[in-house]
Amino acid sequence: MDQILMQGMSFYGFTGVHESEKQAGQVFLTDVVLELPLMAACESDNLDDTVSYAQAYEIIRQVYHHESYDLVERLCGEIAKRLFEAFPTVQKLTVTVRKPQAPIDGDFEAMGVRITRQRSDFPGMVRP
Repeated sequence: MDQILMQGMSFYGFTGVHESEKQAGQVFLTDVVLELPLMAACESDNLDDTVSYAQAYEIIRQVYHHESYDLVERLCGEIAKRLFEAFPTVQKLTVTVRKPQAPIDGDFEAMGVRITRQRSDFPGMVRP
């Protein structure tokens, strides 16, 4: 399966279990890999035969802008669900969210979650 890569996206959000995270927020680093057939786009050179990076980015940004959750796992799941809803040709995706300022007393680059989902993981979602 072909892949579209969206790497190193940075969003400010309010997801976390601590009240300070919900109030002050923090930066989240996000990567998304979309898996879908891209043969038609390779042949046609037409945006309608693929997924628009700009549209996918806006969907992810809206999740950060309008939602907050206790768990990063839930945040990842919501991003996955909304991308599947918006892009029926996507068959599988991976969402990685990292928290560089996770509220942990220690030396680390980031803490985070990575989920991989298939369209079939979302019952009732229409398949192309």
